[in-house]
Amino acid sequence: MKRHQVVLGVLICMAVLWSGEARAEQREDVVGIGALMVLPRINTSSSTGFAAVGWGVQGFAAYGVLQDLYVEARFGLWDQGGNMSNVTLVVPSGTYRGNLFWTGEAYKAELGLRYKVFSGFNLAPYLEAYGGYQWTTFTGQDLRNAAGGSYGLPIGDVGQGAGTAGGGVALEYRLFNVVLLSASCLYTKVWNSLYAGDLTIGIAAAFTWTSVATGF
Repeated sequence: MKRHQVVLGVLICMAVLWSGEARAEQREDVVGIGALMVLPRINTSSSTGFAAVGWGVQGFAAYGVLQDLYVEARFGLWDQGGNMSNVTLVVPSGTYRGNLFWTGEAYKAELGLRYKVFSGFNLAPYLEAYGGYQWTTFTGQDLRNAAGGSYGLPIGDVGQGAGTAGGGVALEYRLFNVVLLSASCLYTKVWNSLYAGDLTIGIAAAFTWTSVATGF
């Protein structure tokens, strides 16, 4: 393919993405659902401790209180698992040291704001900020030695709730002013003695409508 054909194709794609009248968000209702990839950060003194990737879903609803500004409520849940190295456990039968493997789930409810950085375009970036509450569980805990063998210690399940606060960025595309397609990257701080926070990458689809017409 010749260079001028490539350039022409790029310009056509940009025109499609950026063309058309994108309504302001004032008095606009939005409901949607998304998929989440969650990278948890666990509170541990070990510099090599880590948590595996979690996968989940999230539902949300938003309302445009001002032009380019949403109030949004959302609820997400995901499974997670990982391990922490160099963990020491003291039990009646003795002291054991090894790698602590675990699985679990997390549930998070949040309320926040989404601000559209550029008005009037079908493709636009957003800034987001949220606060809420998260319940995190740690189940199936198993302490293993350096060879990977389990010590067989009875370690109880743990569940903890804590407040959260976070924010990030999103990129949204409006399709016919009815469907919203978006991708986001957010960091959340969790005030939990075990679960310190997470980085969440999400994709979502939503349906939008405006009961009262608004202009720019």
